[in-house]
Amino acid sequence: MLADINVHTLADLQEMGSVFTYRVLKHRFASVSLNMLYGLEAAVRDVHRLSLSQDDKEQLRAAATDELKIDLWWAGGTTTTIPISFLSSFPPSIRISCGNSRSHS
Repeated sequence: MLADINVHTLADLQEMGSVFTYRVLKHRFASVSLNMLYGLEAAVRDVHRLSLSQDDKEQLRAAATDELKIDLWWAGGTTTTIPISFLSSFPPSIRISCGNSRSHS
C-alpha cells in the first residue's frame, strides 16, 4: 500500500508525516483503518504501536479527520484560507495551480 503512494522508506514517511500519509492512503484505499495511522506514527517515533497513549491516539484521530485547508493568494497580496472541499465548487473556467508563486524577499 505504501509503495502505491511512493512511500518506500522511513525517510519518505517522515517527510510526508504520518497524518498526511494516512489521509492519502484512506483516500486511495477506503478500507484503511485508524490502526494504520497509529502504526505509521509509531514508525515515525520508532516505538511499538501499542506504546502510543490514548491521548496520542486522540490527537492523531483529530488531526486525521480535521478538514484540510489551503491558503489562496490573490493579486494584491491578500491571503484567504478555505477548506479544500470548497475547491469543488469552483467553476471549471477558474485556473487553480499548486505551489507558492509569491516571491519572498
